[in-house]
Amino acid sequence: MKFPNLRLLDMKKTSSNVVRNCIWKKCFNRLKWISLQASNIQKLPNDLVNYSHLHALDLARCQYLEQLPNFIGSKLVQLQEFDLFGCSKLESLFNGIGGMLTLQHLSTKDCVKVQNLLTSIGEMSNLHKFDLLGCLNV
Repeated sequence: MKFPNLRLLDMKKTSSNVVRNCIWKKCFNRLKWISLQASNIQKLPNDLVNYSHLHALDLARCQYLEQLPNFIGSKLVQLQEFDLFGCSKLESLFNGIGGMLTLQHLSTKDCVKVQNLLTSIGEMSNLHKFDLLGCLNV
């Protein structure tokens, strides 16, 4: 099943199996916004690279998310909003984050295990809001 005109996909509080089976099969050619808020995913599948036109990725309160793939910065080139609020198991941001030149809003609020921020964040010239509240180890 394909949804060629779908722009917004809200999968809050969804199990990782449903997420894996639904999003990553190229069913949604023109998605602009994906919310996986409070889902139990541990990592993002590599197939996310197929969504280069994505403007917003909401991973807030994904408390089991442990890592982010390095390709996000180079493949999600139109991403403007990236919400990682409350991803309490996430330990670091990915190396390619400086390549996200269109990013305007980045929230790492309450990512209590994030230990270091990469210097490449300074390369993000369009970043308007960067929320670090509750990042105790930075």
